[in-house]
Amino acid sequence: MNAPDIIRSRYFGPAAVTMAVIWGLMGAAGVAEACPCGCGTASPEVMFPGETWKYSLALSRQAQFKTVDTEGTLGSSNGPSAKDAFAMAISRAVGLRASVTGTIPFQRNSHTGDQSTQTMGDPTLSARYTLYMPDFTNPLIPQVQLQGAYKRSISRSIRESSDEHLMDVHGNGFNEIAAGGDVTWAMTDIKFSASALALYSQQKSFEDATYQPGPGYRLSATTGYSWIGTGQVLAIVEQETLGKLKVDSTVIDDSQKIANNIALSGSLKVGMKRTAGLQLKRTAAFGRNKNTTRSDAGNMTYTVAL
Repeated sequence: MNAPDIIRSRYFGPAAVTMAVIWGLMGAAGVAEACPCGCGTASPEVMFPGETWKYSLALSRQAQFKTVDTEGTLGSSNGPSAKDAFAMAISRAVGLRASVTGTIPFQRNSHTGDQSTQTMGDPTLSARYTLYMPDFTNPLIPQVQLQGAYKRSISRSIRESSDEHLMDVHGNGFNEIAAGGDVTWAMTDIKFSASALALYSQQKSFEDATYQPGPGYRLSATTGYSWIGTGQVLAIVEQETLGKLKVDSTVIDDSQKIANNIALSGSLKVGMKRTAGLQLKRTAAFGRNKNTTRSDAGNMTYTVAL
């Protein structure tokens, strides 16, 4: 291994893998994760020096659903008893600082017994740009990245459902745009990252009216420990909100959504530029939650870089 390769492996690798776990490794397709405020955009993959392409597969199961009302009280859910997702993501580096990612999910809803439905979910096109690269000579200087994503709604939403258990619902029904950024300190064994995304949903007309969720945001903080060249473990705290729903010209009182989520994740290098990951996540896990869903999810990923 020559000197540049050593530098990439020793210093750039940990930062890139950390960000991949935070934003995409544990659901290279964001749809493979639980989405308490409605399944939204998938995050762009992280490309680090020496990578041109990255291919990711994610398999997840979401279950133990509980409704959360306006007061934060838990209730039973009449929807699917489990939601499975298989997602594929392909990323391409654009120069040294930018990358684009396309994500396509396939989803399966199941209910008690043998009842199930499956379909392709909402695809996402996303991008990432590095403003400040990590500096191994000064680990206190963070890596700073911008990101954006567009999700195209093609799957059926709850307002289009014809099934009493919502078995045919595989999306939230809205085209969505997400934009924001993250900062990461990853040049030491102990990692820390913070991120913020603004969320915007385009209005859509259904049979009875035109709907548009209010703008929202997704905030997260991640910390963990990395064994260089081997793997890492991370703990993630996240808050996701959506503003009040607008129906035609009327803003619906008490319709905003709030979900406070936690997750534990780990990744392991399983070959040359090959990584396997596992994440356990609970949505609406703590604090004040509103008009959302509590669930438990497990997600496995496999990523290959070229």
